[in-house]
Amino acid sequence: MLLSAETHWPGSLTDGAVFKQYSVAKLFEEQDNDEGWHLGDNRYPIKKWLMTPVQNPESPADYRYNLAHTTTHEIVDRTFRAIQTRFRCLDGAKGYLQYSPEKCSHIIQACCGLHNISLQSGLDAWTFERTEATDQSGEDIASTDTVDPEALRV
Repeated sequence: MLLSAETHWPGSLTDGAVFKQYSVAKLFEEQDNDEGWHLGDNRYPIKKWLMTPVQNPESPADYRYNLAHTTTHEIVDRTFRAIQTRFRCLDGAKGYLQYSPEKCSHIIQACCGLHNISLQSGLDAWTFERTEATDQSGEDIASTDTVDPEALRV
């Protein structure tokens, strides 16, 4: 599930430059309590709310932390790949979006929102098949016998 997507920055900016202007980073800087963390790689500065890998691990705890960090960061990478797989206009295989930067930003935001909706509906990001029953409590849904099978395809 994507909680934030900053899409209005040009691709030529470095991660550090985007990070300095990142709205979520500003939120974390302004909060007085320690609610939550943000995951970053070794290109990001050290902050009390930003989890980055240990540069030169020495202890078993450092190595375990780096392993957990890498494992968690792979989830982020898989999410990006899943969105590019689900929305082929974002994968770059046939060129990149040929629209103004503002329109591209809106397209990417829409894809992120649709990705979240599909996950909430129980659709697997890779197979596009339902992975679990969704909570439809209180909703009157027609049975799949009365629904066109073609309409169920994604």
